[in-house]
Amino acid sequence: MKARDIMSKEVITLNPDDTAALVAEKFLKNNINGAPVMDDEKVVGFVSEKNLVNLISEIFESSIGTLASALPPIISDRLLKIEVDELFRDFERAQKVKIKEIMTKKSITILPETLIEKVAEIMCEKDVNHLPVVDEDGKLVGIVAREDIIHAITKG
Repeated sequence: MKARDIMSKEVITLNPDDTAALVAEKFLKNNINGAPVMDDEKVVGFVSEKNLVNLISEIFESSIGTLASALPPIISDRLLKIEVDELFRDFERAQKVKIKEIMTKKSITILPETLIEKVAEIMCEKDVNHLPVVDEDGKLVGIVAREDIIHAITKG
């Protein structure tokens, strides 16, 4: 069995200038957890939930570190409100980050003829959940997710 036999042909794609908020909306709306980033019909990267979670983690880690270092031994309600407001502003900034800044830039792709055994091996070796499928010209023709491999196993 080959990638072309199990791939999804309808692929939700992203643009490098999409914001993190827009990508999160697309993921939720389409019940997906990752998508290829396209520029001029070529795969230029990949964004997953992990990229979005890392972004939020980095923003909050920075803010909480600032908050902790700014707090005096006795915390006034007013100071705490100012710092919490800053956390919300940081979160709003995170929503506006363009995905070209957080995407995995060297996206691994496979060909439609790739055997599913090789697809599974690549996913495990590279610790990825999805592999975009491209033709000989590099044009996106589908995507294989780990669940596609699991479905293939159940079908025999």
